[in-house]
Amino acid sequence: MNIFTEYRLIICNEESGQSLVEYALVLSFIVVVCVGALNAFGKAVEKPLKTIVEKLGMVSHP
Repeated sequence: MNIFTEYRLIICNEESGQSLVEYALVLSFIVVVCVGALNAFGKAVEKPLKTIVEKLGMVSHP
């Protein structure tokens, strides 16, 4: 067998590239869900988050 043919068979049989694509798709789905959740609940959590940030600001600047 030719060395290039052997190399091509090894590459075609390897599934690490496929796994990487699957992980990328799952990660992108998670990002889309998080962005959607922030858009949906953004106004509801805006005030509590601002309060927390203000309190943390007071702690770091006595």
